[in-house]
Amino acid sequence: SLPPDWLREYAIWHQEHRHDADAKFIMYSCHASMNSLVALPRGGYRMTGPTCGGHGYRFKQIAWTLRVAAANLRVLLVDWAAPERLEDYVQPSEIDWQPDSGERKLLEKEPVYRMWSMNMTSVPPPDVRYLRVTGGMQENAGCWQCHAIPPTRFETMYRFLFKPAHSFAVQIRQLRATLFGPSRLYNSMHIRMGDSAEGSNMKSSFL
Repeated sequence: SLPPDWLREYAIWHQEHRHDADAKFIMYSCHASMNSLVALPRGGYRMTGPTCGGHGYRFKQIAWTLRVAAANLRVLLVDWAAPERLEDYVQPSEIDWQPDSGERKLLEKEPVYRMWSMNMTSVPPPDVRYLRVTGGMQENAGCWQCHAIPPTRFETMYRFLFKPAHSFAVQIRQLRATLFGPSRLYNSMHIRMGDSAEGSNMKSSFL
């Protein structure tokens, strides 16, 4: 099915302003250097992992950032570098969200806002040209001017932004053939054991 009007309109606008000298940007960022430090009772600190959270929260944040970008006419960029580069697995689909080396170097000097801690529904984004965001945004979180964006399925926004990288798609096809044989239909099942399951890094939180 075709993407909704707001996504098609934003794709045109994004293409026209992607390299506009006067454009404003909003970039989702996740780097290994963006780790949280927690003080220990007996002194010292321990890493709690990247502030950008797990993969699900990251993609939800990116989808939220897409809505902010469209509602506030900012060029969306995605800079996911930890623990691996996002481009190793997916590539741009309908818009060119991938920063080039010059943009990465320029934008890495900008502060990173953890947008989930701000009241983004009634307060506009900081009025800076290069706005970097991270942190786990809730799926239905509001944002400034987002009333103009109709409710849209996450799957639709994901497919608008991403498609499998060629090398990754080849690996998947090869693995499917190894597991199930060539040209064979199959069903898949995802089993989630819960955050308190054995092996989860959240288990201690529920003991």
